[in-house]
Amino acid sequence: MITESKLENLYNELSEFSVPKFCQIRTEMTNNCAYHCFMCPRSQLTRPKGIMSIEDLNLMLERLDFIKYELDIHLHGYGEALLCNDLPERCKIITSRKPNFTPYIFTTLGVEREEDYFEALFKNGLGKLLISCYGYDSETYKAVTGRDTFELVKRNIKTVINLQKKFGFQLRIQLDDFKEQYPSVYKQNKLQNLKIEFIDWLLESGMAKDRIFGQELHNFGCGFDEFPVFDKTVPCSILWGSRRSQLNISWDLNVFPCSYDFNTEYIWGNLKKQSLEEIFKGEARKNFLRKMLPGGGKMPLMCRGCYTCEAGHFETEYEIMQKFIRRIK
Repeated sequence: MITESKLENLYNELSEFSVPKFCQIRTEMTNNCAYHCFMCPRSQLTRPKGIMSIEDLNLMLERLDFIKYELDIHLHGYGEALLCNDLPERCKIITSRKPNFTPYIFTTLGVEREEDYFEALFKNGLGKLLISCYGYDSETYKAVTGRDTFELVKRNIKTVINLQKKFGFQLRIQLDDFKEQYPSVYKQNKLQNLKIEFIDWLLESGMAKDRIFGQELHNFGCGFDEFPVFDKTVPCSILWGSRRSQLNISWDLNVFPCSYDFNTEYIWGNLKKQSLEEIFKGEARKNFLRKMLPGGGKMPLMCRGCYTCEAGHFETEYEIMQKFIRRIK
């Protein structure tokens, strides 16, 4: 049984209500997107859609000014960052104010942009680009995304590959690993042949082989409910480890617990009204964290079936959580 004294001891051991050292900041320049990917829960969004204003971008950076160490700052969230006409200027604002931040976007590249737009992105400090590509011809690409933009994507891929040689930013491309989750248009033998042909095209276009990878579907909020329930050795690392060290900020400056909370249902606070320290000490965050513990209340829907991120660089905190769970069982 969790008593208040046991809980207080745990929080003290983990320094739970101080702002941690972050490994990355996940911001959202916009949650707008023209795609309708079958695996993405955006169709369930009920929160407002919009674009972070330049004023709010500067306010966010002001709130984060205490961070002097180097880290990645993601600019995509649950939208397509390339829909921001001024994304190059946003990169310039970030890198001029916080040269220790490396701007990073995940993108479909499914937006009509001229080469000078992409060049301005990298001139202004976009240091990492990951391309999400889940189809290998027009038919299969449209089956995933709902848009017939495959040829546009290929043109944009060639553009960024050429610019990568000039600017030296980190470039990766993520292909499928969805297996039986694919729409019915995918016949496995057809898909495999198309995938091989597409990878050959990427290599011929200058993409490094070790920069092409696949990733298995994890937990996309409540976008799926078919995932197996993993054996959790400890509660989610949002209490103690890697998830705790990721700061999530929506386009309207809400701070929320996890990137899988696509609808920001569990808002801890807002940077327009509060400092990060106030948010981390706040009751909203405290109440959420308690739900992660056995007997702490009904676990949020987005967390069910989600696997626990293991220790990594957080061995001490991991052991604290293990001991706590053993004591209350």
